[in-house]
Amino acid sequence: MLESLQHFACVLFSLLSNLFFLFCGPHRFDSPKDY
Repeated sequence: MLESLQHFACVLFSLLSNLFFLFCGPHRFDSPKDY
């Protein structure tokens, strides 16, 4: 239960940071959809 919750929080954080850099950050990468 706790491990899946931590995994969900990690995935959610990575998605939020990806959205933040996509909309707010400078576009430094040639391919944003690297993964």
